[in-house]
Amino acid sequence: FFFFFFAMSVFMSAIRSVFASPIRKCALSTTATATATATASLSLFTSRPLSTSSPSSSSESIFDVTSAQQFEEEVLQSDVPVIVDFHATWCGPCVMLKPTLKSCVEAAANTDKPVKLALVDIDSPDNVPIAQAFHVASVPSIYGIKNGKVVNNFMGARPQGEVEKFIQELVDA
Repeated sequence: FFFFFFAMSVFMSAIRSVFASPIRKCALSTTATATATATASLSLFTSRPLSTSSPSSSSESIFDVTSAQQFEEEVLQSDVPVIVDFHATWCGPCVMLKPTLKSCVEAAANTDKPVKLALVDIDSPDNVPIAQAFHVASVPSIYGIKNGKVVNNFMGARPQGEVEKFIQELVDA
């Protein structure tokens, strides 16, 4: 059964990359529901309720997420847009996409519209609740979050031009 589920995930990821624009439009229509569900679900796994206090200051624009509380503070409460990369170390497309994401975020750091990159390893037991809250079924899954809400998302590896466009749409949202 697990093999069937894994094979279907790989198959669906391949289909998404071939027909990216129709599926992306469908994914965008469910963004508001996913955001509300993810925010509500994350509050179940943190030691305190979601708050509206100021985000923790982080000088790092690229960081590894190690807990739901850190995700809440550095992503959901961030005053700058955040790209969330749900990935796994065993995932080939994840390994291919990571340098592209990092270089785009580093380039944006030198502008007047910086973004942060949150790296969420889905195989870490502390990150499983976060991945579940965002209904991550395939990796890499990339979410653009601004003001605590999902603005855009995509799955699978993308060329640098598409990643740059994704970041621009996130910043302009």
